[in-house]
Amino acid sequence: PGRYFLRPLLKEYKFEPKSASIEIGESGAVAHSFSATRVAYSVFGSVTSLNGDPEANVMLEAIGTRDGDGEGAGRGGGSAERAKKSSSDRKKPTPKRYEETRSDANGRYRLRGLYPGYTYSVQMKQSEQLEKALPPRHVLRMQERDEQGVDFNVLRAPQRLDITGVLNVTDSARAILKEAGASGSPELEIQVIKEAGQQVEVIESTKLSQHIGFFEFIGLPRGEYIVRCISTALGKKKATFEVYAPEVHLDLSESHEHIEMSFHAEYKMEDDMASAAGSVISLLAGLMIFGSIVFHSEVKRGYKKFVAMFSSKEKLVGEKARGGSSGQSRGANFETKRRSNLKSRKKNKHRRS
Repeated sequence: PGRYFLRPLLKEYKFEPKSASIEIGESGAVAHSFSATRVAYSVFGSVTSLNGDPEANVMLEAIGTRDGDGEGAGRGGGSAERAKKSSSDRKKPTPKRYEETRSDANGRYRLRGLYPGYTYSVQMKQSEQLEKALPPRHVLRMQERDEQGVDFNVLRAPQRLDITGVLNVTDSARAILKEAGASGSPELEIQVIKEAGQQVEVIESTKLSQHIGFFEFIGLPRGEYIVRCISTALGKKKATFEVYAPEVHLDLSESHEHIEMSFHAEYKMEDDMASAAGSVISLLAGLMIFGSIVFHSEVKRGYKKFVAMFSSKEKLVGEKARGGSSGQSRGANFETKRRSNLKSRKKNKHRRS
């Protein structure tokens, strides 16, 4: 006995009153009435494989966008309510409704709570086990009734996947492989490897000739792989050849992957010749710099010798010039003395006579 709060709940129905408070007495039985009005409807369908077998536990969803301006579209009084809507209300983003469900053991499903006046996109939810649905979606404009026969065929995602590819071998690589003496046996190997930390595990491999560039790997589990090309013939001669074969990284999620790879090889001697040529050029440049330094010092030394020689000649000429002027003065003095002696002798002779 006591007082209880009672509220009816059933999807797709609206109840009046929404709730009620009831008193249960000693008798233990109370009757109370609610009025139910259906306001939403359902979509019924099935999910099967391509051969018609039911597909259980497939998730389906319905995404609804409102038509017009109100949820009351399709029900009585909707047009009058729409006429009263203001322009600002019409600019509001259109609300969306969402429902989802799961197919049962027989592949049947029911999407409940879809409102009239909404356009729904009914489709399969993305799943790792299922690749796609046919058709991809059903677009329905809900009316005041249930929709029947909205069926899907689904394709399960394969758990084993295939890789095919083409290997392009350059002409220089073909010539090197032929010269290496490996043309009589398969000399290239394609490997599918899986990395786990620093460890590398070869999952599958195949050998092929340079003249046959197609390869395939069938039934690989889903996952991430690396496809690479190695040369059994040139691998033992790494000191002589340089091999370029880029790896291809794959994340296998589709049923089939096709790739293209390239294989190129060249002589390392080309690099050695290039480095030797560079060394010769560097040596010649060094010799030219050294020669210019030596030549500059020799020119400087010769210039100094020339300047010294020219200075000594000027000094000698100056001394000679000074010597000539002193001799002329001595000659003039001697002539003056000679004339004075002649005069004195003439005076003496005149006195004697």
